[in-house]
Amino acid sequence: MAIPNQSPDSRQPGYLQPREPPYPVAQIIPGQPLDNFLQQWVAGVAYMEETMVRPRWQLQPPNLPDVGIDWCAVGVLDTRPLGIYPATWPFLYGDPDNLVQYQRHEEFELMCSFYGPQADAYASNLHDGACVWQNYHVLKRVGIKLVEVHESRHAPELVRNQWLNRVDKEITFRRIIRKNYPIFTVVGARGLVHTCAPEPVPWDVPPPGGWPVPPMADAPADDGVYGRVPGGWRRVLPLSGGQMEGPLRTIPPNHPNELVNRRYVDDRGMDQGEY
Repeated sequence: MAIPNQSPDSRQPGYLQPREPPYPVAQIIPGQPLDNFLQQWVAGVAYMEETMVRPRWQLQPPNLPDVGIDWCAVGVLDTRPLGIYPATWPFLYGDPDNLVQYQRHEEFELMCSFYGPQADAYASNLHDGACVWQNYHVLKRVGIKLVEVHESRHAPELVRNQWLNRVDKEITFRRIIRKNYPIFTVVGARGLVHTCAPEPVPWDVPPPGGWPVPPMADAPADDGVYGRVPGGWRRVLPLSGGQMEGPLRTIPPNHPNELVNRRYVDDRGMDQGEY
């Protein structure tokens, strides 16, 4: 399946995709990786065996544990963005690829359903343990913040003609979504501003270090010798000497050995000899 109109960076038209340089804080990808992390966190904080804390929805659901066994089902129910507009700014963590970091805040709800005779006790363990700093720090290391641990709700289920004890505990988390897009920053610009005035107004904001100097064309490819002058090349005499045509122009001398022309000598009535 072809993906249409992808662009490597903002200098070319097309759709941009994020790049992944190192972040200052670890970030867990939404979906299954996030569910797996939260599953382990709930098991550790609630003090339950890891195999007894299961994903809430599975492609091939396993058999339910027996009625007398305590277990838990966890899953993210809702994810909502906070605010209308995200934040974007040039990447600040040492990446040289002209990246712009996109950031937005989001909240999500984790539903934990405890089953079994000790469902209330495990729900209480999760409620209290989530507020302990050492347990909370595990979330902080991956950029997740605890917002609120909600009340416990009793919701017994009728399974195999037996009422199965069930306690639901909902937890609200918040985190920052970071993505880095290859968007080049405008560091200089120039042009014309058209206003109500008869003539447009020129403006020029040069980049740091000034505008780059365009490369100069090569000297003419003939038998002559050329020297560089602003904006091009000019024919000159070679160091080994040569022949010049046209009038020779000099300026009044500033040194006894400097060359002067005939008019300079005649105007001053100078005879041949040394002065």
